[in-house]
Order: sequence, then structure tokens, then C-alpha cells
Amino acid sequence: MKLNPSKCAFGVSAGKFLGFMVRQRGIEVSPDQIKVVMETPPPRSKKELQRLTGKLVALGHFIARFTDELRPFFLVLRKASTTGWTNSCQSTFEKIKHYLTQPPILSSPLPGEKLYMYLAVSDWAISAVLFHCPTHREQKPIYYATRALADVETKYSKIEQTALALRSAAQKLRPYFQAHPVVVLTDQPLRNILHKLDLFERMLQWAIELSEYEIEYQPRLSVKGQVMADFVVEYFQKPA
Repeated sequence: MKLNPSKCAFGVSAGKFLGFMVRQRGIEVSPDQIKVVMETPPPRSKKELQRLTGKLVALGHFIARFTDELRPFFLVLRKASTTGWTNSCQSTFEKIKHYLTQPPILSSPLPGEKLYMYLAVSDWAISAVLFHCPTHREQKPIYYATRALADVETKYSKIEQTALALRSAAQKLRPYFQAHPVVVLTDQPLRNILHKLDLFERMLQWAIELSEYEIEYQPRLSVKGQVMADFVVEYFQKPA
């Protein structure tokens, strides 16, 4: 294997890697990426909106419930006859820019450390945040994962969608699930459902996939810190 000296760094406390800032305290959004978003004017066409969305997608795993947050953008892009920048789009854009004034720092867990996960389900998307607790007063995010629901998945029951959110997160974050015990914090009866003997085919397949990992299920913890609140509070305060 050959290394390119111009792309290597040794004995440094911080550096840019794959477009992000890697420091001892964790992984951060590059100031250059934030500046690009902050200086982008409201799009005047679908092509400009696509470019803006692409810039934000690159920051998706730093933004809590990213797919839900950008729904107004996606709705405009999906409508062939729509070209306008809506009030919902502008509100979303301002919210994202405000969020990026203090973006979260993604932490790295210790080998074998117990990790925790919150799941969120909406009519539009499923999301998860993986985090760890260095002390009983801290909850530090490791990764935000999210994706839109397919049309058929929007017809699943809420418990099925929650199970799907866990299965999707386990697929996306497989290295973490393989190397760490994971505690899923939910008020949904996921453990009971996934351990039933009479599961139908879809849920049975998910249960088999998830049985590969060391997963526990516990009630939600109290939220500590704004970073976790950005993910959890909006979801769990939604009316039933």
C-alpha cells in the first residue's frame, strides 16, 4: 500500500477528514460547510433547491431527524408542476441555519461501552439517534440516522414502524451494533412484540436479523442537554 504524503497528517490534534473536522473531542461539521449553507440565498428554481438539498444531505448525520426536518424541500422537489419556494421551505431553511450555528459534536464511544438509542416515527420518516453516557449527567450523540418511509411502509402500524426504525438503524450502524451492547429506549412494547412466537413473515425476518446483536429494551430516560432534546422532545410531545 502506498500513501500520498500530501494527504497524510501525523502528530496533529485536529484535522479535516472526508470534509469533516476530526478533533480529540469528536467529529464536527467543517466551518466551510456551514459557511456555504449560511451564504446560500433562498432558491429561485428547482435546480437551485436540489443543490441546496444536496449540501444539507451531506450534513444529515449531524441533524436530528433530518428527513422530517427537510420534508418541505422534498415535497416541492417531488411535485413536477411546483417551482415556487414556499413559506414552509423558508421556515425550514431558517431553522436549519439556526441549528447549524451550534451543531452537535459527534462523539466516539470506548471499546465495548454500552450505547443507547432513541427511535422516532412520523407519518413521513423513521429516525434514530445513537448516543452514549460518559457520566450519568451526560448524553453525547454518536450518529443520527434517518430515512423516508416507502409508500407501503406508511401503512404499517406504529409498532411495526418502530421495529422498522430499529432494524433500519441496525443496518446503517452495523459496526456499532456488532461491537457494543445497545439499549433501545422506548415506551413501545418492542421486546414483547419481537419475541412473540406467532410473528408474521415481515416482523419475523426483522426479529431474526436483530437477534444477532446484544440489544436491551428499557423505558425512556430523562433528556439531558439540548442536543438530545432536538431529537426526542419534538417527537414525544406530538399529540397522539
